[in-house]
Amino acid sequence: MIRRTLYFGNPARLRVKDLQLRILREGKEEKTVPIEDIGFIILDHFAITVSQYTLTELLRQNVLVYVTDETHMPAGLFMPMAGNQEQTASFRAQFAASKPVFKRLWQQTIQAKIRNQAALLDRVGVTGHPLRSIFMQVQSDDASNQEAAAAKVYWQLLFDPVHF
Repeated sequence: MIRRTLYFGNPARLRVKDLQLRILREGKEEKTVPIEDIGFIILDHFAITVSQYTLTELLRQNVLVYVTDETHMPAGLFMPMAGNQEQTASFRAQFAASKPVFKRLWQQTIQAKIRNQAALLDRVGVTGHPLRSIFMQVQSDDASNQEAAAAKVYWQLLFDPVHF
């Protein structure tokens, strides 16, 4: 079963009772989600309250909790220390990877990002063709910073496709 990802971008109080995550927001009705259905929680607001007990229960159920900073970028990750063999194996493989492997993986990541941007443009009726030429220029570890070039073209096409 695919587990759910919960995103919290507004003030909230999270607590656990009877293996249910209880979500309390001012002026709103309390919502509950079975912890066993949750895979990830993203905390993206400084006015979210979570007790240590709640964090512990989430971790016991193998729920990963991401915390962001004031720029909404990931600041940290809470993850279970025991019982998460897949994640541990993945971390070990990443730490053991050579620099050339890291560079190739970064190249593939940037290429995938650009390919997805082009597909999205095509989907909204704007040709993503200019991005496909940038995709072909991505080098190992994106040394020529094609990611930035693609981002510039993407946003120009998305908001002003006529003048590109």
